[in-house]
Amino acid sequence: MSFIIDSEFQKLAVRLLIDFNYELKEGFVKVSVVGAGMTGMPGIMAKIVEILHLNEISIYECTDSHTTISCLVKEEDEIQAVKALHDGFELGEK
Repeated sequence: MSFIIDSEFQKLAVRLLIDFNYELKEGFVKVSVVGAGMTGMPGIMAKIVEILHLNEISIYECTDSHTTISCLVKEEDEIQAVKALHDGFELGEK
């Protein structure tokens, strides 16, 4: 089980979880691809993984719902990941 929390709540989270066997990892961000149009479309997750892999961006965790796929990446890769996904899904001006 994992949680993504704002860094301002880190100390509180550590206090609440002190009695559990947990590991705190810092320096990650969540990038998401969102759109109702991807519901029922096969291959979207594979395309996201391929785009990030081709840009040498490691994925540490992924989650999905009907309209959203989110990936946990290193904070230092945030802008590159967003740009790569934007370009990979051809979301630029036409």
